[in-house]
Amino acid sequence: MQDNINLFTLLHNYISCEKTDWGLVKTPSLIGGTMPECIWQMTNLTGLFLSNNGFHGTIPYNAFNDLKKLEDVDISRNRFFGEINPSVFDLPLKSFDISHNKISGSL
Repeated sequence: MQDNINLFTLLHNYISCEKTDWGLVKTPSLIGGTMPECIWQMTNLTGLFLSNNGFHGTIPYNAFNDLKKLEDVDISRNRFFGEINPSVFDLPLKSFDISHNKISGSL
């Protein structure tokens, strides 16, 4: 199933679900948490758009290794930190926006 996904977009969302003893409750807040590992297994992905959310944590150093078709990345305005592997620029990127995070290191 994941190999069939070409575009993954979660831009500026205000929906989340909280689990309670009696079920799930939708509350107004940014989609957040750490980056789901399944994203890095979507080998046909050409666009990854996750800007303006509440994602946080590090992006695995080898995260982009299997995303050989990735052309557009926008993970701006989240709370990611750490380094991104410079080999990401071996991909056929047209755009790569990681602004407004706490990314360190050199690219």
